[in-house]
Amino acid sequence: RQEMVAPTSQVRAFCAVLATAVFCNSLRNGFVFDDNPACITNPAARAGDAALGIVTRDFWGNDIRREQSHKSWRPLTTLSFRLNSLLAEGPSGTTKGKVPSPWGYHFVNVALHGLGTLGVCRLASECTGGAQARGAPRRELIAGVIFAVHPVHSEAVANVVGRAELLACVLLIASFLAHARAVAAGARGAAWSVRACGDVMIGLVCFTLACLCKESALFATLTIGAHEVLVACQAARVRSRPSIPQQQQQQQ
Repeated sequence: RQEMVAPTSQVRAFCAVLATAVFCNSLRNGFVFDDNPACITNPAARAGDAALGIVTRDFWGNDIRREQSHKSWRPLTTLSFRLNSLLAEGPSGTTKGKVPSPWGYHFVNVALHGLGTLGVCRLASECTGGAQARGAPRRELIAGVIFAVHPVHSEAVANVVGRAELLACVLLIASFLAHARAVAAGARGAAWSVRACGDVMIGLVCFTLACLCKESALFATLTIGAHEVLVACQAARVRSRPSIPQQQQQQQ
């Protein structure tokens, strides 16, 4: 009996649209709580301040060399806030001026959640035999829908400051997918092919960028290590199975 599930491309598109639709009501939100020190009063996050502040200030706008600094250095996330300010206020935007429109900030967060949902769909099939495997669309649909609508994402998506988690999520998924492709190439005996080496480099770059969005991305090394162990165990089980000719000889 054929499964009544759409192809993977349609499943991914549906999950991405669902993810953005669920959180589109956050587009009307303003700046609240931690949004203010990270996006409004942080000079590095406003287009009118010197761009060097992106690397010399912490996520909350304090000089990272000072004792009072939180030491949470997330330059790529701050850069994304600065780009939002540039679009909303122009190159002369300043912390002394009016507060920029929050709509663009929230729009980016919602879009990143949709992109992260696409990545989760891809992960669901990549870790269970690939997109061409039997039942892949169904697995992608289940994983994508759960990730898209799960309330645990509410704070990250609805609050502008949650962009650090959203950016790190998207980049870590990209890193894991590149790593999985490289591991698969190694299993096929093509570990040192140009494509496999390229995937390794892509994975490392995405992982580094994720850490520059939020420092907790560093713990993704545990997930990648666990994946290595699972793949090694699976390969060991395959090697330990007797081949068909060996099974026939044993039966005789």
